[in-house]
Amino acid sequence: MDQPAKIHSHNIGKISTALTILCSIHCIATPVLALFLPFFNSHKSDWVELGMIIFIIILGGTSVYHGYKTHHHKPLPSILFVSGLFFMVIGYFLHANEYQTIHTSLTVIGSSLSAAGQIYNLKLSHFPSKNNLNYQH
Repeated sequence: MDQPAKIHSHNIGKISTALTILCSIHCIATPVLALFLPFFNSHKSDWVELGMIIFIIILGGTSVYHGYKTHHHKPLPSILFVSGLFFMVIGYFLHANEYQTIHTSLTVIGSSLSAAGQIYNLKLSHFPSKNNLNYQH
């Protein structure tokens, strides 16, 4: 009889490591890319900006929530992330020409806060420290 193919644990480890690296790149790159959206000073990019905000809410929110519930139980990454979303959403609604400076400022502040929350969440979730006693990876 043929035996089913065995999945070697070292292959699973390699796949897991690759996915973790891709996740880290994604978590850092998305908010950094969002920082540059306000500089595309065109009304044609409104849907792109809204799409990025929705994308950040879904993926970033899921990531920050998972980090909080599973790894570190610290509220600061969530506070930074949600504060950033607040500024980005307010900035999005002030995209008319007369509010362009305010729009850009709020979006950059919001993207920076969101990025800080996601990067801090990543640090707490994947890099244990003596101060992070609840670490579970």
